Amino acid sequence: MTIAALLQPFSTGQVCACILVVFLTAIMRGYTGFGFALVAVPLLAVIADPVTAVPMVLLLEVVGSLQLLPGLWRSAHLRSVLLLVAGALLATPIGLYGLAALPADVMRLVIALVVLATTCALAAGLKASREPGAPATFGVGILSGLLNGAAAMSGPPVVLFYLNAQTAMHVGRASIVLYFLLSDTVAIGFAGASGLMGASTALLAAVTVPALFLGQVIGTRLFRSALQRHYRIVAIVILLAVSGFAIAQSLHALWMSGS
Repeated sequence: MTIAALLQPFSTGQVCACILVVFLTAIMRGYTGFGFALVAVPLLAVIADPVTAVPMVLLLEVVGSLQLLPGLWRSAHLRSVLLLVAGALLATPIGLYGLAALPADVMRLVIALVVLATTCALAAGLKASREPGAPATFGVGILSGLLNGAAAMSGPPVVLFYLNAQTAMHVGRASIVLYFLLSDTVAIGFAGASGLMGASTALLAAVTVPALFLGQVIGTRLFRSALQRHYRIVAIVILLAVSGFAIAQSLHALWMSGS
């Protein structure tokens, strides 16, 4: 089967739109170590559908983490990462079941609401008073695994966990990247076993990889130039806009389907 035939479910416009989304969100991911799935999944779910967007983003998260990790892994907090991954390993299959069982517009709405809730928490500047213990860390991993399987969005609980932790920013950033690599690799295995990782989805992800790499290089250079204080404001504005658009689109689709 030819490449054109495998990509046939997607129009040229859809493929180009996916490449643009991946490039722009990869800049954010390279800058902070997170944010890729938060922005990419809602937009790709509109361009294609959630059943395509979620496995595609899982693949791109793994590839993107492999690109970023060589310069970061020595800074990661390994103990907390492994506890988070253990919780995610337990919960990811349940999330994947929800992805396969729920209607596409319902899943879009769930994804958008998760993005909105996470963005509001980031904007509110929530901060933990002490380091979370092992049970709490494992619980965050379970919540992250549910979201990872259902929406390729393991990030919200983990990002809040490390932003609230009493660790330096570079340690949290490195830990987040390492966690994404491990948890998304697990989720890809489950997705493949459940039949959600089709050849056309994998090929669409492969087509966007150059845009992913270029965007992450740009984002990493922005991070090294110490512009973090500007990013927080910009990221919150972008995430609020994305979640608002996705919620409106999902509610409109659900309204039309019910009328």
